[in-house]
Amino acid sequence: PLEVIEHPVNRGVGSAITTGCRYALSLGADFTAVMAADGQMDPSDLPALLAPLIAGEADYVKGNRLDWPAASKSMPWHRWLGNHLFSSLTRRALGANVHDSQCGYVAMNRRTKEGIDWDRVWKGYGYPNDVLSRLMLGGLRVRDVPVRPVYGSEKSGIRFRHVVFSIPFVIARAWLRRFAGCYTGLYGSHRYFQWGRRRHLRAHPASQRGALAEHAHHRRQTGYRVGREGEGLGGRSGHGARHQLRQES
Repeated sequence: PLEVIEHPVNRGVGSAITTGCRYALSLGADFTAVMAADGQMDPSDLPALLAPLIAGEADYVKGNRLDWPAASKSMPWHRWLGNHLFSSLTRRALGANVHDSQCGYVAMNRRTKEGIDWDRVWKGYGYPNDVLSRLMLGGLRVRDVPVRPVYGSEKSGIRFRHVVFSIPFVIARAWLRRFAGCYTGLYGSHRYFQWGRRRHLRAHPASQRGALAEHAHHRRQTGYRVGREGEGLGGRSGHGARHQLRQES
């Protein structure tokens, strides 16, 4: 049966998705998919999004319209250009090989739903960027899957203020979170400052600096795991990713 959950007032796209994910979690759903009602997400792409989750290869799978053949002809030029721009900024902010960061066609497993602190997730436009930031810093496995871009005569709800203020603000906050080592929203909170660690190393005697330096080197070598379809989960390395979850998986 189809169940409809409605907010009495418009609380933002992120808030709507948060409510849906929480409800799916309360039902004990192993996998949850997000598909917008604007007709821009092809239901035939859903099996490809779910496949890596079912196989245990990823925790969060997102659509990638930019890798679809002839995507530049299927998408309005300003949407195509804007998605490339925000995806590039998101890659730099997270130090991860993320493509089509603004695509909201996603699927996730229970581990992801249980791990995200939904109270802290950004509720407006920029929600996908904030979620990606929390997933990357939490060490969860993210996979890109090409999906067909569908655009008709409908009008986008994105306004000028979202493009100029909201989304760039969320991306900048993700960069600061990574740079400062302030990891929030996944499995509690953790603060780790790069510059504080360097002072800490210098303050210890030589016998202890070696062990601390080895630990710091291990942390630097631990990168964000993002994979595109057919590439596995390699991704680029970042300098602040938590590695505990990946080691336990």
